[in-house]
Amino acid sequence: MFRKKRTMYKPVQFLRGDEMPGLAGYAEYPVPPSIAAFVACCWSVVIGGESGVESWRILPDGCSDIIVDLVTGNSYCTGVTGETSYVPLEPGTAMFGIRFLPAAIPLLLRCDVSEFRNSGFETKYAVPAFSGTAAKVADASSRSERLRIVCGDAERFFSRCDFGGRFLSMLGHSLDEGGRMTVEELASMHQLSAKQVTRCFRQHTGLAAKEFLQIVRFQTFLSLLQRGEGGRLFAALDAGYYDQSHACRDMRKFLGIERIAR
Repeated sequence: MFRKKRTMYKPVQFLRGDEMPGLAGYAEYPVPPSIAAFVACCWSVVIGGESGVESWRILPDGCSDIIVDLVTGNSYCTGVTGETSYVPLEPGTAMFGIRFLPAAIPLLLRCDVSEFRNSGFETKYAVPAFSGTAAKVADASSRSERLRIVCGDAERFFSRCDFGGRFLSMLGHSLDEGGRMTVEELASMHQLSAKQVTRCFRQHTGLAAKEFLQIVRFQTFLSLLQRGEGGRLFAALDAGYYDQSHACRDMRKFLGIERIAR
């Protein structure tokens, strides 16, 4: 089962150099092992009331988030994105989020996920199973209470899910390899055609298989850079790029830049 074969995919969302003048706090909170195969983390962001409008950078990571506005009580679910986006945050913004890993997406949405790509929908329509969770998070008075609510509801939800299926097996292999494989190699492992693999990934993640693998490889590269284990060339080669210029092409594609502050 996918849950027992834990894939240590740790998506990066906050890069060094992303600090904003009005950012009063961005933090990620770990989740217990019982849901760690499906939830990357919970997170919060607060923008000081004296600042101007800030632009928040969202990196492509193959994940889907439920975001709760702690000021208005509204919540929405974001679909998977294939490119970096920028979200304006007003002064006084306070949000709490749940970052679901790729394995959770077909279990949560149970539809053709490609409809959710680069989009956001109200939680009650997109993920009705977590609509009540979002409402309780909005009403909670402390971070610890929000974490307790999310972790408890997520554990109950995923304990009732069926984890079988060829897609989760293919997903496990792609994450285990850090995206360091081609669609053809993945197809061969599962005795499928490249077109079948691409169609399966698009249905369950909203991304074509090649694009998904590129994002996972790029996230592997970012993780190596963030850990500071060697220079950019070492990180690029270890992440499966041919050379540093190969990695720079993905930085242009996914970030619109060619260098990242270390």
